[in-house]
Amino acid sequence: MTRTALFITATGTDVGKTFVSAALLRALLARNIDCAYLKPIQTGGDSSLTTADRAPDLRAVLDACGPLPGTPDPMTMAPAVFRKAASPHLAAALEGRRVDFEKILAAFDTLSRAHDVLVVEGAGGIMVPLGEGRTTLDLMQRLAIPALVVTPNRLGCVNETLLTLDKLARSGIETLGVLFNRIDETGDPEILADNPRIVAELGGVPVFGELPQGREPNGETPPCIQAILDHWLGR
Repeated sequence: MTRTALFITATGTDVGKTFVSAALLRALLARNIDCAYLKPIQTGGDSSLTTADRAPDLRAVLDACGPLPGTPDPMTMAPAVFRKAASPHLAAALEGRRVDFEKILAAFDTLSRAHDVLVVEGAGGIMVPLGEGRTTLDLMQRLAIPALVVTPNRLGCVNETLLTLDKLARSGIETLGVLFNRIDETGDPEILADNPRIVAELGGVPVFGELPQGREPNGETPPCIQAILDHWLGR
């Protein structure tokens, strides 16, 4: 089996990582590629459950995609789940627990050995604290896989996107590129059109365009998702 994986990160929380992860998995399934999903850290879930309902993002992805090849164990796809919908460091501390990197790495190894392609969805942005002085960036360095940065297309996103790209580069993490996500229909059209252009000019990585939030016309894979897969898997 190949060990091809991609870490879906973002410039912040609630900007569409789960929607993008599901879109990528649907496109992989449409290409008859054996793929799996990993949500290393989930807050706002219920670790006592052994079904996909233990992790809201896992539930949303499976609802959008249907069963994944080989029906991976939900406990493996969502290995670190905490009840409070908060930053992982706080959610874990409130339960007297910690974010266990070794458990996450074991889940990653299990899924990557069993499937050809793995989509890994982070929690929030790259500097989200995980406790014990660690952040999501430390987990990304341990996993050592490329990252796709999801950013909301809105006023102010250029600064946060370029800062994220700079931090990833300085940390030695390969960035596959940036995907803009239209999280709503408001905003100045000139600004929204210019944001991807200027990030492509200054960011030093490919910009795959914009994904219309919640819309996949006629059930077809959006061109930006196709472009990501072609760039990722064709390397």
